[in-house]
Amino acid sequence: MKKARFIITASMVALMGLSAFTFSSCTKDDQECAVGLEGKNCDQQVRTKYYNTYRGNGTDNQGNTYTNWAMDFSQEGTDATKMRMRLLDDADDPVISAVVTLQTNTTFTVNQFTNNQGLTYSGNGSIDENTASLTLREEGSGDIVTYTFSNMNR
Repeated sequence: MKKARFIITASMVALMGLSAFTFSSCTKDDQECAVGLEGKNCDQQVRTKYYNTYRGNGTDNQGNTYTNWAMDFSQEGTDATKMRMRLLDDADDPVISAVVTLQTNTTFTVNQFTNNQGLTYSGNGSIDENTASLTLREEGSGDIVTYTFSNMNR
């Protein structure tokens, strides 16, 4: 009986020691990265995955439809949260060009700007490697037009 109790006690101590070693030796492989960065060492820019053209349809709050329009994303400076977005019509002519800022690794805001016709633009959207969406607000001369482009595909 003493021998069995000794074996059971020794087994439990060994098991507890192994468990303590296992739990204390666990480390988190991936660290929390700043917006715009990813990877084990947070040294990869997320935005490079989005440099492409996304095509689809849109509407505005005045009942107009925009068929086969596109959003084209490219590099803008060295800040990992910034991209250049061009909104292209169905003939691939640029309608606007704006700087967008990643708010998370998959959402962005359009940095407000005013074009040479006095129209002010702002907005937001989402993006991943396959799809993008955009809600763009245009203000000028008392009019506000909201453009919505959902499910634009690469």
